[in-house]
Amino acid sequence: MEKYKAAIFGCKNMGAKHLKVLREFAAADVEVVGIMNSTPQSSAVAAEIFKTGYFKQLEDVNPARVNLAIIATPASYHAHYAAYLLGRGIPCLVEKPFALNENECMELILLSEKNKTPLMIGYQEVFNPAVVALKKELKNQVVTSYHAVRETLSFGSNTDTTIVPNLMSHDLSVLHYLTGIKADEMKGLQIGVDIQRNLQSYAHVSFQGSNNADVDLLAQVSKDKVVRRAEICDDIGNLYQLDYVACELRKNGSLIISGGNPLANEHRHFIHCCRSGEIPLNNGRCTLEVERLSAAIDDSFKKNYSLALAKNAHTSAQLKKY
Repeated sequence: MEKYKAAIFGCKNMGAKHLKVLREFAAADVEVVGIMNSTPQSSAVAAEIFKTGYFKQLEDVNPARVNLAIIATPASYHAHYAAYLLGRGIPCLVEKPFALNENECMELILLSEKNKTPLMIGYQEVFNPAVVALKKELKNQVVTSYHAVRETLSFGSNTDTTIVPNLMSHDLSVLHYLTGIKADEMKGLQIGVDIQRNLQSYAHVSFQGSNNADVDLLAQVSKDKVVRRAEICDDIGNLYQLDYVACELRKNGSLIISGGNPLANEHRHFIHCCRSGEIPLNNGRCTLEVERLSAAIDDSFKKNYSLALAKNAHTSAQLKKY
């Protein structure tokens, strides 16, 4: 079976991870033939480091040379690159956030559908083995609460959006995957704002979701640790504990699954969809609902942050610590 010839746009933090995982887990299906950073000089340096080719300009990328693309640039470039590639029939895996606004998202969705070209957005936690196992465990049960905390060390160069689409959106994608929640179903949204930090480093929200599920999410930049975990309850009293880093799921204290590689699973799914013509799980229209959730929270976050600055207050809402 012929290999896909892949190009990676933005081969720094997340792009470098994509390249590494493709080479480790998808070498039989994909060959990375070139990368492209913000300048030809940067691209050349990265190409030397990663032992691959590079593209000097976007116009050098065409279906004769590339038939699969991963876009891991800052979010402000997503729509530009994806529109060019989808317009030429090149399937795209676009890192989250999808784009900067809903109009850009819809433009890419329609272009993907018009050209029958796969478009998938990189919410990789949906492919976390622990989340997949949780989905099976829940079966016909209803999620009554989802409480999560995410701490990260940095976002690399992706600082043109806040921490909500950058980090908290991963939990929103899992929440949507498990419950199907939409932005217009959120009730009682509360925003915890800390003016000692900024929009890129802290967010704490609570609201009621589908079936009045209690949702509490904390995302923040940490100086010394990476924490990504959640506790989920269902309507018959089961407690599930998720450790996203360890890919570990416990049910009422008993281990269900541990280990795996969500990014490799994401790649396998995307490649399968490219070969089979199936619609990706994290396709544009599905992911648009996650983007709407993220945008609704982000808008309130920015508004409350501005109010807190104006009032010189530390917080605009007192929310419980998770």
